[in-house]
Amino acid sequence: MISIILAAQRDYRSLNALRPLWRHLTGAVPQVILFTPPSRLTDLASLADLRVRLLRRTIEIHDARLALRGYVTDEDYQWIQDTLTGRGLAGEQLDAAVEAVWLTAAVTAKHRGTAFTPPSARPAHGGGDLPSEVRWLRLIEHARRSRAAATVLHELDQRMAKRRR
Repeated sequence: MISIILAAQRDYRSLNALRPLWRHLTGAVPQVILFTPPSRLTDLASLADLRVRLLRRTIEIHDARLALRGYVTDEDYQWIQDTLTGRGLAGEQLDAAVEAVWLTAAVTAKHRGTAFTPPSARPAHGGGDLPSEVRWLRLIEHARRSRAAATVLHELDQRMAKRRR
């Protein structure tokens, strides 16, 4: 019984921790949402079907990531990676920051009407099961709010603006 309660508590925290990333990405590609999205109140107040809701949220984030890949060029993706590496990030902190920056840049590019160009294969990050995937997505959300990501995103936006002129 205790393990069930602990699992529900973990799922509840994860579901709510992923909501900002989910809203950010699905706001750009709402077609990936499987059913009517839950309200913030439902996420906070309802304990029903936590595991199903968490699984659905991770799937929708994954699908949004796939749908947005073509809004950031391979050249810009490499630039993001090189720039963050040059700023001292490494390992999974680097991977999460790269993911956070290109996703945010892709959302912005899509909202600006940038043309979609099919990307080449990019490294696949994430987990092989729900707990490790949730952990990875929480790292991305954390990185998305970091100073390093914000700085590199601003520089990338300037870089992309030069190309639009």
